[in-house]
Amino acid sequence: MAVRAALAALWFSCIPPLAAAGERLTLDDAIQQALTRNRTLSAARAGADEAAERETEARAAFFPRVSFTESWQRGDQPVFVFSSLLSARQFEASNFAIDALNHPDPLAFFHGVFSVEQLVFDGGRTRAAVGTAESRRDMADAGASELALAVVTRVTETYGRLLRAESGHRAAQAAVAAAQEDLARAERRRDAGVATDADVLSLAVHLGDVRQRAIQASGDAAIARAELNRLTGAPVTRDVSVEEPVPVTSVAGGADLAALLREA
Repeated sequence: MAVRAALAALWFSCIPPLAAAGERLTLDDAIQQALTRNRTLSAARAGADEAAERETEARAAFFPRVSFTESWQRGDQPVFVFSSLLSARQFEASNFAIDALNHPDPLAFFHGVFSVEQLVFDGGRTRAAVGTAESRRDMADAGASELALAVVTRVTETYGRLLRAESGHRAAQAAVAAAQEDLARAERRRDAGVATDADVLSLAVHLGDVRQRAIQASGDAAIARAELNRLTGAPVTRDVSVEEPVPVTSVAGGADLAALLREA
């Protein structure tokens, strides 16, 4: 029994410490980082920007379209030479010669066109397209706003989980230290003949229980920390620790917090 108790005490004497945080992260900082760097939220905002540009593109159909095109051709095809001279207002009587019509000299023709197009009437098709684009933009904006609120809620929940896990780990560490002292005292009492091996083994089992709670709290903290890093757009291996937020007693504008909570 004494050997088993000693082995149990040795096995449960070490507890993995909570990873030392290299950065203190407040709840406000975590929310701000999530709103700025969250990958899913950035994609939703990009979709909203695209929808806004689609609306601008649809509205552009109401404005006049100005274009200018240039072309240059050279050839000796009879039809090309005849039409090019005629378009350039350079057709002469000598061009009516049979030989000149059948076998014209090569001609280089430069052509420039300046045009203005303005929509006058299309049966309401453009206006309907603009209305559709506006609706899609509003939907995209609402979706991005809803996702932002969901991200803030998720960050707050994860921050609370990490805070609770770190607190639980510290409490478990204190319990392990106390259990180790109790086990050492029981071993001394047993050696003095005032306690039994059963008393020592019972305390060793208790030490194992509190150490298990400490390991569980350490694992929960690691999972919550990785999730918080993912939500804030940071590498999941970033080493951070959290601190308890200051209780809110007032809100902007001087509104009563209790009344707002009752209304919510």
